[in-house]
Amino acid sequence: MKRLITAVALSLLTTTAIAEELPSWLCLTEKSTGFKLEDGSWHYTKFNAEARRYLIRPAKESEKNLPGVMKNATHAVFIFGKADPRQLCRYAKGAPLLCDQFHGEFKFNADTLRFMTTHTAGWVDGDDADRHTPIIEIGRCSEI
Repeated sequence: MKRLITAVALSLLTTTAIAEELPSWLCLTEKSTGFKLEDGSWHYTKFNAEARRYLIRPAKESEKNLPGVMKNATHAVFIFGKADPRQLCRYAKGAPLLCDQFHGEFKFNADTLRFMTTHTAGWVDGDDADRHTPIIEIGRCSEI
C-alpha cells in the first residue's frame, strides 16, 4: 500500500510539473517596413522580412531581473541565433505576451499566433543614425 501511495504521489507531481511548463514559440517575420535615413532626411522603406526570426522561450533565472528591463519576466525574446535576449516579457495563459523596453515593443497573441514588433530607439531621442532605423514587423509563430 505504501508503494502505491508513493507511485500515485510521484505521478501527480510529474503531471503538475508538466502542466506548469511554460510554452516556447518560433516566430517568422512576414512583412517589415519603416524609415531609413538618407542624405540627412528620413524616407519610407521596406526591409527584408525573411531575414528576421524570433525565438520566444521561458526566461532563465539569470535573465528574469536584468538591470533596466522588465522585472519578474516569464519569457525572453531572442533574435534567432543571438545569445542575449532582445526583450523580456510577461505571459499568462489567455492574455497576450507583452514586452516593452527602451528600444521598442514585442506583442504576441498565443491564440492567433500573430506577433508585431517595433524598434523605436533613436528617432524620439534625436539620434539620427543608421543604427537606429525605426521598424515595424508583423508575422506568425508556431509553438515548439
